[in-house]
Amino acid sequence: MARIETELAIHAPLEDVFEAITHPENIPLYAPGIEEAYQRGPSTPEAAGNLLDLVTRSGDRLAGRIVDRQPERSWVIEDENGTVARWALEKSEEGVLARFVLEGAFEEREEVLRSEVRAKIARLVVDLESRS
Repeated sequence: MARIETELAIHAPLEDVFEAITHPENIPLYAPGIEEAYQRGPSTPEAAGNLLDLVTRSGDRLAGRIVDRQPERSWVIEDENGTVARWALEKSEEGVLARFVLEGAFEEREEVLRSEVRAKIARLVVDLESRS
């Protein structure tokens, strides 16, 4: 199993960071290869156990689910292939210390995905910090 991990400081309010990463529609902002994401059904928004529809860059559809959601602390989603995306957040004096981990059976594409994760997260951070 491959693992991509990045830690970063985000100079934005914790509430704003958590809000941005936990909306299913925002999953493409940090998940490599994912172009669209939607929560299925009328369940409580972004709640653990809710199902997701994910659309890849090639147009394939994947089922996913929200595994964990701890307000302003953590957010975990998993797709049908067993790929897990995990955020852990901690408030700091300047904003938020964040850790993003992506784990799955993507060894053959790990370097490409690592590069995409870095680029997507860099854009997400710039966007969050520009709002503050």
